Amino acid sequence: ADAVEDAKESDESDKQMSFVQALKQYPKAAAWSVLISTTLVMEGYDTALLNALFALPVFQQKFGQLTSAGHYEITAQWQLGLNMCISVGEIIGLQFTGFAVERLGNRWTMIVALFLLFCFNFLLYFCQNLAMIAVGLILSGMPWGAFQSLAVSYASEVCPLALRYYLTTYVNMCWIFGQIFASGIMKNSQQNLANSDLGYKLPFALQWIWPAPLAIGVYLAPESPWWLVRKDKLAEARKSLSRLSSLKKEGKEIAVNVMVEKIKITIEKEALEKNHSGS
Repeated sequence: ADAVEDAKESDESDKQMSFVQALKQYPKAAAWSVLISTTLVMEGYDTALLNALFALPVFQQKFGQLTSAGHYEITAQWQLGLNMCISVGEIIGLQFTGFAVERLGNRWTMIVALFLLFCFNFLLYFCQNLAMIAVGLILSGMPWGAFQSLAVSYASEVCPLALRYYLTTYVNMCWIFGQIFASGIMKNSQQNLANSDLGYKLPFALQWIWPAPLAIGVYLAPESPWWLVRKDKLAEARKSLSRLSSLKKEGKEIAVNVMVEKIKITIEKEALEKNHSGS
């Protein structure tokens, strides 16, 4: 009963906390959430990159068809199909992410997704025809789908309510940052590399910059305490919560224990509701 009462008080305290108070108390949680969300810069970059490539002269000449007007262009069918490949890959990635997180946790699922994206990018860089690009986009779309799911869920699970609104919104900002980055890269390709294979290879090659440093950062990040409690790893959950908070040592241990109890009660309540609805 005491644990339930403490959990309720903690929940009310979270709801009444202002943005500034939350940021002072949980700056590390905000920073780790920002790091995880930054993976979405890559998705925004790639989705903007593809449509810009269709207008690049060297890309048109290598992969397009000669029109009656005497110039090369990527057919409308291929443009639509390649854009659909991204969506197909992302849908597959979103579906598989839930199973992967349940088994591996948020951190290792993200690290595996970054590793796969690094590998799949070879298909795009060394592409010889549009079919290779289509396969590369479907495969790359799967990690991008994982990033969409993981960025939001991680921010929701490690940050207090007062920070969640801002950090889940930051996910959308990362997508926009990626599009701006892609626009700058493609402007350089149009101006300086319009007739060189580097015009389309360089934008693809730049995707190899992101996975390694992000994977290192994700490896160092604390695991979601919610996942740890679900797996009955309470000591690790306490350690993770302790890393996320900047409270003074005297009050941190009490706050961490209360938070673990709150998570346990919430998970148990969800399980009961699921059983009732299933029966």
